[in-house]
Amino acid sequence: MNKGKTKAVLFDLDGTLVDSLTDIAVSMNEVLRLRGFPVHPVEAYRYFVGDGMENLVRRCLAAEVDVSSSLVYDMLGEMKMAYADHWRDHAVPYAGIPELLKKLAAQDLRLGVFSNKPEDFTKEMVAFVFPEVPFDVVRGARNGVPIKPSPEGAQAILADWQLAPAEVMYVGDTNTDMATGKNTGMFTVGVTWGFRDREELERCGADAVVDSPEQILELLNSGYPKATSHLEESLICTCDFPASGFYGTCQVKTIQGTKGVSHRCLRDVHRTIEDGSR
Repeated sequence: MNKGKTKAVLFDLDGTLVDSLTDIAVSMNEVLRLRGFPVHPVEAYRYFVGDGMENLVRRCLAAEVDVSSSLVYDMLGEMKMAYADHWRDHAVPYAGIPELLKKLAAQDLRLGVFSNKPEDFTKEMVAFVFPEVPFDVVRGARNGVPIKPSPEGAQAILADWQLAPAEVMYVGDTNTDMATGKNTGMFTVGVTWGFRDREELERCGADAVVDSPEQILELLNSGYPKATSHLEESLICTCDFPASGFYGTCQVKTIQGTKGVSHRCLRDVHRTIEDGSR
């Protein structure tokens, strides 16, 4: 029984509900190979994914070409075509996820999926892998809506649900997911069975880190503590500077200046982020 005030659980998709890494790697490597670029081992894709398909392409090409090149956009289109052929090949729910979703639905909790994967792929994958799960909302990357970790997409889902952030648990597996939850003010849970490790999730502000789907149910049933939010202290940015060799999320200091507010990344290798953009 849910002892807290939680009325909904919002999940990331890849690395949280579904193990999709192999199909992503196979698809991207196919595009790279046809273009004559080096391919990457599947494990490397754990740190290439998480911030949308365009950033995936940029990261795979980082050492090879100017990532501002129009080639990126050509290869993005090729990646979408390759992934359309392969995303069903190996994608499966993580152990314990179908049972968790069934139990959550039985508690009358609203369920949603929010991904940086293009929305058409997100909807198709959820319908294919979880045909019997009553998700209220399934959202992916949309034109005109900033991808995670911007809170805008999550805020739109909460508005549709007519729920406050404190009434929603957000579950994900990467630094970007932790930033999304914290930027939105939701109780944010990191999962260790996905693409990243516990250290990253804790460093990036997870309110709780779980090692099995069953522990999510235990959190809900125990009445977990109030979420800690970065909204009043700082923003969270996703740093994407391949030359630095660092892919991940870090805190940024909010600076009030004569020309308005800017946000300076606290890692020396990164630039100042003006007006919250990168």
